Amino acid sequence: MITQSQLLWRCRRGMLELDLLLRPYAENHFQSASRELQDKFLMLLEESDQDLQSWLVNGDKVPRPGLEDIVCRLTPQ
Repeated sequence: MITQSQLLWRCRRGMLELDLLLRPYAENHFQSASRELQDKFLMLLEESDQDLQSWLVNGDKVPRPGLEDIVCRLTPQ
């Protein structure tokens, strides 16, 4: 299991926009999320900043199966 400090470190990105979307989820929702959502969030953190920006900021379609749900939870409505 990942510690809170490790999780927050992995949320640090090279783009402020991504930090502002990833860190609040990690701080406020990750621990109470289902194991499945936690795994999806951790998988999402493995993606490149360019892909994350495309999906989370630009609203582009997520080509990776299984990540759509977590991306929807992170993007502003």
